[in-house]
Amino acid sequence: GNLSYLNYALTCCIGAVFAIRTGAFGLGDLAAFLQYSRQVSQPITQVSQQVNTILSAVAGAERIFEVMEAEPEMDEGKVKLVRVTEDRAGNLSEANFDSGAWAWKKENGELVPLRGDVRFENVVFGYDERKVVLKDISLFAKPGQKIALVGATGSGKTTVVNLLMRFYETNSGTIKIDGIGTKDLTREQVHNMFSMVLQDTWLFGGTVKENIKYGNLEANDSEVIDAAKAA
Repeated sequence: GNLSYLNYALTCCIGAVFAIRTGAFGLGDLAAFLQYSRQVSQPITQVSQQVNTILSAVAGAERIFEVMEAEPEMDEGKVKLVRVTEDRAGNLSEANFDSGAWAWKKENGELVPLRGDVRFENVVFGYDERKVVLKDISLFAKPGQKIALVGATGSGKTTVVNLLMRFYETNSGTIKIDGIGTKDLTREQVHNMFSMVLQDTWLFGGTVKENIKYGNLEANDSEVIDAAKAA
């Protein structure tokens, strides 16, 4: 586009000089030549614009194909979280109603009470396999215990939470909840167990009530008000 404008300006100026000084051709000839010059440059400009559009489409297509060709993550959760009741002897049994108590149900039918004991055992992880972020990390949080991870930016605090939530898988080592490895649980169950408050505030279009209710669509107005007061 810039070359076509430059060509038009040079043709106009130089042609005017020749027409005035030498009389080689008239002003009408110069005007016709300028018009032809513009007609020639327009298709070239349009082709260049089409090439730009095609390159943008190719860049977008590469990302689309990258997503389409991505291997699906394996999520073979074998342990389920179920509602339970407990008798006087301390024996647990699965319940089909809201009993207020939960337990892990293993493949063999064994029920393990949900306590909230979280443990990292020799965890190694890196977003890039050649650059390890966490090296042989071991830590624990007992049921009801409050833990604070303090450190400089990039030290791995958020990474620890991401691994606990199974947003990423460990390179080696295990993460256990109540003695059960998180890889034995489905991601959906792991996500349902945690409440995660990020640094950034995300609000959806709608009312404050609807934003609060997004975490539990079946919550009634009193529960929404109680959640707002608690927050």
